[in-house]
Amino acid sequence: MISVKRCLPVLIMVALFAISSAPHGNASDADSHLSGMKRSDTEGKSISGRVTDEDTEEGVADYWIEVWSGSTLVGEAVTDENGDYLAQGLPSAPDLAVVVWPPLGTDDYYYQFYNGKENRRESDPVSTEDADAAGIDFVLKKTSEYGIRGKVHNNRGGIAGVQVDIFSENLMYGVSTLTDEDGNYTFKGLKSATDYKVSVWSETFRTDFYYAIPATEKVGAYVPVYSVFLPENATFVTPQDPPAEQIDIITDPPQSDWEILEGIWGEKADESDDSLWGYVRNTNGTPITDAVVKIWSDTLDAEIATVTDRNGYYVINGFQGSRQNAYPTNDCVVTVYSESYPPQSKAQKRVGNEVNFVLTTGEVNSLSGTVRDYRLKFPPNDVTVVVMVFKQNGEFMKRGIVNKGGKFTIIGLNGNEQYYLSFKTLDGEIPSQWARGQSGIGVNQFEKAGLCKTGETVLFVFNRPWDI
Repeated sequence: MISVKRCLPVLIMVALFAISSAPHGNASDADSHLSGMKRSDTEGKSISGRVTDEDTEEGVADYWIEVWSGSTLVGEAVTDENGDYLAQGLPSAPDLAVVVWPPLGTDDYYYQFYNGKENRRESDPVSTEDADAAGIDFVLKKTSEYGIRGKVHNNRGGIAGVQVDIFSENLMYGVSTLTDEDGNYTFKGLKSATDYKVSVWSETFRTDFYYAIPATEKVGAYVPVYSVFLPENATFVTPQDPPAEQIDIITDPPQSDWEILEGIWGEKADESDDSLWGYVRNTNGTPITDAVVKIWSDTLDAEIATVTDRNGYYVINGFQGSRQNAYPTNDCVVTVYSESYPPQSKAQKRVGNEVNFVLTTGEVNSLSGTVRDYRLKFPPNDVTVVVMVFKQNGEFMKRGIVNKGGKFTIIGLNGNEQYYLSFKTLDGEIPSQWARGQSGIGVNQFEKAGLCKTGETVLFVFNRPWDI
């Protein structure tokens, strides 16, 4: 399961549903169970169930329930003191997605999609097409103690109320939290990974600042004296138990960086609650036109793309701007592609925010390509393909997901090395196959695999069709 610290800026608190403390029943006695709950005035279908602790089997109170239809939030509820919930006024649909989230400021349990799944793509759909859905229960697992902590400051004092983001490309997983009144922050319950990057957004300089220390120093033992605003220059962080200390971020760039920052400042794009916007420029401040900008949100199960205009600006509309009423969707991964620069991604971005990119030249650090079956058809919408990257010595490096257009990009690689690629479907219907090299039909044996070069397109073909 994925741990999410629901510590996003709170604009309003809206009371959702008054739920009684009636004892939980199973699906067979759902009517008597629901009769003890206060129903909303909105007519429609309902989904009900119970949220419990995996170890104690006791109900978990005050956890948020969300019901999604496509990319639209159609219903919400909150668990009562017994862990029971009732979401009402729902549409009649065969494939609703239901997810439970920790309340704001807590990280005691991992969030969970129904039925025991960690993301929406794998979750079991819930149907209200023929009747109300009862017995949609969740059994939550406690989070781990692995984490990090640090401080956000400007060399003069801590900065309160700043959102801190942490993200792992290997896991395609990240969370956010806010600094306290002294600028301190803590992440706990993180999944195991060695490639986390920690960042904050500065409204003053209109750029991200990333945790960084010299390569000769040890993470957690060295007190940072600077931060960087290019993600490729960030220092990787590994969560520890107890949490790794002194993962500080300094939003006070050295004089040598001011010229770069001044070169990339410009007029802000029009703000909207259901959009993301920003600019794409190089380190000289030159706008990059016709760059492709893609945004993916797992929670909304949506991907939208656009291109930058002649001034290097982009705006992407169409995302529902919030979940749990005032709490914005914050799991967006924004990636920019340009012919002259390596791809660059930023994750854990919120709908309604500005996301800017400064692209750098240098060695190409990504592998990209397409995936088809042997009939040369791209993956159908209900098939998810996973790509895994291995070093020449067989050591696992990274994994990624092939998008709905059959395309993939794996970033953060070494431009001077070659890699082996393995492909499989997430449901296991097509087992792992190895790429022969930059192109060709996949092979089942690693001994027949070929190496792939960064910067070159990989044209992979499964040795069987999707529908067998």
